[in-house]
Amino acid sequence: PDLDCWSHFLAHNTLELMSDMRRQFGSLLEGIGFIRSSDGGNHHRGSGSIDSASAPHNKHVGDVGLLRAVICSGMYPKLVAVQRRGKRCAFKTAEDGKVDIHPSSVNSHFGTQFPFPWLMYCEKVKTSGVYI
Repeated sequence: PDLDCWSHFLAHNTLELMSDMRRQFGSLLEGIGFIRSSDGGNHHRGSGSIDSASAPHNKHVGDVGLLRAVICSGMYPKLVAVQRRGKRCAFKTAEDGKVDIHPSSVNSHFGTQFPFPWLMYCEKVKTSGVYI
């Protein structure tokens, strides 16, 4: 699993930590009555558990568009609009206007054919231009 993680710029230990945090958060939500568990409090993967795709609180589990919208809203204002111009893409932020993808960014391999209308970033670097 570590090789697969590294090939996608992810750390296996971090993913396990995030999974544990998700289960803990689910348990806290259940504890305050925000979600119900039909398995009698068993928080292990299975039918009716907090992680189960069939649980009522996971009814949008397959909605990738909703996931993207939630992540984008959480990253606001660190969003970049991707505007297609013929065979090229222009990247713009509300704060800086035109920005470019940094050559060492994981997104640089898309070149001029970025597949999504929005891009999120963690930090900007200003040298001869503004890079994300």
